[in-house]
Amino acid sequence: TVAQRIYEEALPGYNIVGIDCDNSGNNIIASSGAIHCITHSVGVDDPLLISYKKIEDCIDQSPYVIFQSLIKHKSGIQNAFFNYRFEGEDDFTSVSLQDDDDDDIWQIVMSFDDFNINIEYYVSAESNSGKFQVRPITAPNGFNSFFYGNSDCTNTYVEGCMDDLGCNFNPLANIDNGLCDFSCYGCTDILACNFEETATENLTFELAINLGLDANDVCSFAESGVDCDGNCLVDLDEDGICDDCMSYEMVVVDCECTFIDPATYTVFFSNVNEEDCIITDDCYCECYNDLNMNGICDENENSSLSEIVSGKQLVKVTDILGRQINSSNYIDNKSYLLYIYDNGSVEKIYPIK
Repeated sequence: TVAQRIYEEALPGYNIVGIDCDNSGNNIIASSGAIHCITHSVGVDDPLLISYKKIEDCIDQSPYVIFQSLIKHKSGIQNAFFNYRFEGEDDFTSVSLQDDDDDDIWQIVMSFDDFNINIEYYVSAESNSGKFQVRPITAPNGFNSFFYGNSDCTNTYVEGCMDDLGCNFNPLANIDNGLCDFSCYGCTDILACNFEETATENLTFELAINLGLDANDVCSFAESGVDCDGNCLVDLDEDGICDDCMSYEMVVVDCECTFIDPATYTVFFSNVNEEDCIITDDCYCECYNDLNMNGICDENENSSLSEIVSGKQLVKVTDILGRQINSSNYIDNKSYLLYIYDNGSVEKIYPIK
């Protein structure tokens, strides 16, 4: 966590262990606070104080480094040293600190032979009584460090998404905060069935696997000849079979109905042969008048219109309630009867003996 990283930077050489102070089974907060509040301080016999402000993590403006430290003991300080080594080396080099003003501020101005390198350091001191102390207290295993050089500072801590595939990738980050966002991925092809307007990065199957995203968000397209709902894009004869030929042979039929029979007119329709890729513009002739619907135009029948009407045939007889009456009971029935004919006409009859 961020808090643990800060502690590790402040206390080099220590093993930082997180403790749940609010654990329901062992809630030490209820016992006056966290560990540092309960212990408050740890007493030390004959303390030797070493306190200093760490050198800035990046020195790139001057070849000189100024270091100062407050170093005190009740018997006085016999000597104090700034101990340093270049990153990757095993041994530290010690240089003396000076208390020029006799005010317990020990200092030194330094420059180094190597450039553009990380320098690790700690401070040590010995009192007149022989008390010896180091800071950090874990030195030399624990130490502070700073960058010495004239290039861009590289030790500045910047948290952010370090995955260059992340939608919120931060090229300046050198600490991954674990919050990379991949919600910008989706189908960006406007012709796809699952086009996503908010997506800015196109998702592939490979990316979906690598990033742990839903492969259903990869662009999917309709099959040839149909839309995303499975409906035909072209179906000229509306027979439910898609017309997906690249090209068609056209056949035109001219019925010439009016020329052949002025009593008829032409009805046009299209027929598509999907297998052979042939479109036929076909037609048939229809009568203007065909009262008895026998397929022969009335103008062409030998009988007159009155003969056509009188030539109707009785289909059935019902009473006014729609109940069918047998032929043997027509005369005996004393109510109105409905005579229904094959040409659609109906007569109301009241039988009389």
